[in-house]
Amino acid sequence: MRSEIPSGLRHTREAPGLVLIRRSREPSPHTLSARLVCGSVSSPFPAMKARRLLTMLTQELGYAVVRHEGSHRRLTAPGRPDLTFAFHDGVEVGGVAVRRILVKQVGLSETEALEVIRRA
Repeated sequence: MRSEIPSGLRHTREAPGLVLIRRSREPSPHTLSARLVCGSVSSPFPAMKARRLLTMLTQELGYAVVRHEGSHRRLTAPGRPDLTFAFHDGVEVGGVAVRRILVKQVGLSETEALEVIRRA
């Protein structure tokens, strides 16, 4: 006969025939960082199609495609770090990913990146 599991507890099967009960934990700090990466926390950067982001990189920031294979494009620009752009043209790129590309990979400040987006 199976007993009722109190609220806040869950059961796991560690070995055949053995049922252990553990207390549920609060979400770890990694949960919040995972939400930030996955985009469930709002970002001031808009989501956009990959084609628009690529156009912004080439026209506004001076990048040029030097190699292209499938969905992977290698971009270079004088005075800026090289980028590998690995999105299909019709894919929606989330705001967190747009920020990561413009701020962390290209090296713009957040205000510069938002200004580039506004101009494009």
